[in-house]
Amino acid sequence: MIGHNKIWDFFKKAAELEKLAHGYLFYGPEGLGKKLFAQNLAKALLCKNKGKRTFGFCGQCRDCRAIDSCAHPDLFFLEPKEQSIIKIGRVREMQHQLSLSPHSSFYKIAIVNQAQAINKEAANALLKTLEEPSKRSLIILISAWPERMLSTVVSRCQKIRFSAVAKDELKKELTRLFPKKDINFIKEAVDLSFGRPGIAIKLLEDKELMAQQQKAQNDLLELYKMTIKERFDYAQKLSKDADKSTLALNAWILYLRDLLLVALGKQDLIVCAKEQKSPYSAAKLKGLIQKTEAARLLLANPGLNSRLILENLFLEF
Repeated sequence: MIGHNKIWDFFKKAAELEKLAHGYLFYGPEGLGKKLFAQNLAKALLCKNKGKRTFGFCGQCRDCRAIDSCAHPDLFFLEPKEQSIIKIGRVREMQHQLSLSPHSSFYKIAIVNQAQAINKEAANALLKTLEEPSKRSLIILISAWPERMLSTVVSRCQKIRFSAVAKDELKKELTRLFPKKDINFIKEAVDLSFGRPGIAIKLLEDKELMAQQQKAQNDLLELYKMTIKERFDYAQKLSKDADKSTLALNAWILYLRDLLLVALGKQDLIVCAKEQKSPYSAAKLKGLIQKTEAARLLLANPGLNSRLILENLFLEF
């Protein structure tokens, strides 16, 4: 797990004081490590081989290995399959598991990844569990799209925001994890990931993806120079791969944010774009960020025309 030490310390203190909430929402952009953090939190609460530590895990025992494979009897892991929705049957199964007494631990834990995929009927069922939780249950919802979740579900959870990892920290940890990688290659992955460890690791493991991400960032800076035809051609090409288009827009949002902070002089908050100058005003950048966020949300709906969504967005640049 890379970064998020303050959040870990928060949970350590809450666990030691026995003041953990029954429901949490982990939210923030994709690739920050929210799912891994939730699994490590489950280990810290369920591992029985932690020695003298009151909060922590060994990573090697039967409990820890079972959590890694989502097979621990006191952990229920739920996520959509093949980008489908999470239906009420699966939520009912989770509710049943949480209602049982812990098998070998103090807690029964449920982790719901991509919680925005829960349909309305299932979300209403989940709401009842959040309102009337079992005494020793803990539910962790994870989403990069909390705005698409039922507002009443979000309001019943303690919200934990995950933010980008500091550039120097990410570079240090990636150098440790990939000792054979060229340091300049690691630096490039850090810059293109905008503080998201999961994205940085994918870039280091896939040179083609790295090249695509570099091109997407360069294209963003060139969009304002493109003719309408060039923009439409680019939209057609990008729309053919949903994952790549979403990855590109995620990077654009973060890069536009950095350009906005440069324009506002907020040097201490900038992740990567300290030396870049934008052709747009601060007001224009705010509007572009909002429109790119809206397009990213629309792209998450497979029933909509991704090419038209991108064409409309590119006309704003």
